[in-house]
Amino acid sequence: MSRFARQCRAAQAVIDHAYPYDDAAEEAEEQRAEYIAEYAPAIADKLVGSEDFAWGVLVDLSDDAKHSVLQDVGRFFERYHALEEFDTRGAMVVARDLYNYLLPTLQAAALEQAETEVAAEYDRREAA
Repeated sequence: MSRFARQCRAAQAVIDHAYPYDDAAEEAEEQRAEYIAEYAPAIADKLVGSEDFAWGVLVDLSDDAKHSVLQDVGRFFERYHALEEFDTRGAMVVARDLYNYLLPTLQAAALEQAETEVAAEYDRREAA
């Protein structure tokens, strides 16, 4: 073996010792991510259906997001008041549209909160 090859091998040994590649840590992080991906959506679905959660999300929105939501609500009232009296079908359509405008915001917030909760649960379980 040449002197250069021995030096390269020695340098690689130093690097490997200083920066070990940890397969176990990488696999543990992958398992954690899979666990979160499996259980968070079901929790998020439950959160979206909660009035208290929806209210909290709408209160905590940034100013730009609040402006957008208020525009959606304003559009709802404009369309609702333009309906003829006793037009229940039209009222249902207008209400459903408002729901569909707000739903993506609520779903994103619910998924974020659910992922945080599931991650904390997983970490507690692993620590025990």
